[in-house]
Amino acid sequence: MAWLITILIFSFWAWMFYDCFQSERGCCRWGWLLILSFSNVLGAIAYSLFRYLPRLFLVKNPIAHRQRLRHQLHLALLEVRKGGTPQKFVLLGHLYQELGHKAHALAVYQRALRREPRNLLALWNCANIELDNQNLVEACLYLQNLMGLDFTFKEGKASLKYAQVLFELGDFNMAQQHLEKHLQNWQNPEAAFILAKIKARQQNLEEACQVIEVMLRNMQTSSRFHYCKYRQHIAQGKQLLKRLKSIA
Repeated sequence: MAWLITILIFSFWAWMFYDCFQSERGCCRWGWLLILSFSNVLGAIAYSLFRYLPRLFLVKNPIAHRQRLRHQLHLALLEVRKGGTPQKFVLLGHLYQELGHKAHALAVYQRALRREPRNLLALWNCANIELDNQNLVEACLYLQNLMGLDFTFKEGKASLKYAQVLFELGDFNMAQQHLEKHLQNWQNPEAAFILAKIKARQQNLEEACQVIEVMLRNMQTSSRFHYCKYRQHIAQGKQLLKRLKSIA
């Protein structure tokens, strides 16, 4: 019986040692390998509790996640230096974004666009970074190019964002035209709400009410998940409808 326990303990330690060598990177790897080498079973137990089990059960570890991103970034930089295809630049930009380096990410995405101006992901990511930086005009240009290439990109998410930017910039005519086309493809409550506000600004109160009423009817027949997802915009639509009817 004792020999069986000894084999199991050794197997456990060996498995933790192997996992550490395969999964860890840099100083973290060598630090844990030293602990495993000198602490034996206690080191294996510590490694399993703090590294192996959290990774096995996908427990989010911000430090480990950032280390993995840095390692992936290093590999992506090496790949770009070997031969910078637009796809490699997009991947590199995504890693910069994940690490919070938006300026570097934007520069990399722009390099991807210089090589491939029709790269949808690069356009989309550039637009999002510019929006984060409150550069609405630049974001609008990226989204406009994206809409010209693929109106259905991200299943309408990009289309809605373009409409929001147009509305924020005060280009109500363009926003209205785009939203009317958007609503032919996706019955999105937020899009209907913005369109109703535009029509109300133009004093087309009856049409604004119709837009909201159609949206509310569609939401009533939608799934419970869909209804709950847009609960806030539904409530805003009801308030706007009530206000418009009181004016009319």
